Amino acid sequence: GLIVWGFISAVFNEASTVFVSSEGMLKQIRLPLTVHVCRMVWRNFIIFAHNAVIIVAVMIWAQTPMTWELIFIPAALFIICFNGLNIGLLLGIFCTRFRDIVQLVANLIQLLFFVTPIMWSPAILSSRDVDRAWVAEYNPAYHFIEIIRAPVLGEPIRMSSWTVVLAVSLATWLLAMWALTKFRHRVAYWL
Repeated sequence: GLIVWGFISAVFNEASTVFVSSEGMLKQIRLPLTVHVCRMVWRNFIIFAHNAVIIVAVMIWAQTPMTWELIFIPAALFIICFNGLNIGLLLGIFCTRFRDIVQLVANLIQLLFFVTPIMWSPAILSSRDVDRAWVAEYNPAYHFIEIIRAPVLGEPIRMSSWTVVLAVSLATWLLAMWALTKFRHRVAYWL
């Protein structure tokens, strides 16, 4: 979970400054804004792939059973990258216009780390007196991590996780397309 979280948090943090860090290219070369975001997501995916070698090594060492759920990992990675592109466009556009949002995003990502079951199991939220499992269930980051973590641990992926991930993907894509069509020509002037 921590390796997947590292990929997601790096994409969010770099998305805030994706256009500011590409200012020289944006002002000199006429390229679609998506090129800069794709570069950022691809760079973080390569770093994730280097870190994922640890996952494979631990699976072999722990003798994790090979299940059919493992074939969904490439699709899950594609969806995470797709959302990285969408979030990169959204945060990139709005953080270019409003530079103070960058610090807010970094702080929210740190807070999200503590409320997302990465280093702990969501099962500990349920006790016989109080059920706080909703903290994980209503957290989209948990579902994005779970679609990769569950097959690696030899567990089935719950359908609710796929539902949340696909719904969030659709919502971020629609918002990103709206922001891109509305503000695409203004980004270079905001730099």
